[in-house]
Amino acid sequence: MLLQSTDAAVEENDEAEQEVCDAVVVFPFLTKPGAPTRVVLIRQFRPPVGQWVLELPAGLIDAQEAPEAAAMRELKEETGYVGSRVLHMGPPMVNDQGITNGKCRLLLVEVREEDQKSPLQQQLEPDEMITVVHAPLEGLVDWLETRKRHERDAIDARLYSYALGLQALPHGIGSY
Repeated sequence: MLLQSTDAAVEENDEAEQEVCDAVVVFPFLTKPGAPTRVVLIRQFRPPVGQWVLELPAGLIDAQEAPEAAAMRELKEETGYVGSRVLHMGPPMVNDQGITNGKCRLLLVEVREEDQKSPLQQQLEPDEMITVVHAPLEGLVDWLETRKRHERDAIDARLYSYALGLQALPHGIGSY
């Protein structure tokens, strides 16, 4: 199938797996038997916007690295948590398409609290300023909006969009 654009004709690729993907974004669900599911977020200072931003753990995929491995690595580096299993991996998606041609994959990852070693150890780059924040899965949109009002944190658009989608679902996170 051929898709027409104003710049050029682009052939649609049925094999999304073959697309070059630069980065991963991780949506980590923190689970504990008998307790409500929480989301592991990061609060990172972003100099370009001059403020702290609530966002999902994310990062670049290393050469020859599978997206699942990159997701688990970034989760560990930025939060100290070890992912228990990948629940879902989305297709390559554009992000900031008006600025760059980079693509990322969103991975839903379960993090079982009982599988974690204490204390958690982040492995941050020298220039990274990241703290770990736990948010409730249920009511995440309200939590984010309250956090923005009280802490003045910016909210990453991907995080807010996903939270809004979860709120719209009639029965939670769906079945993967």
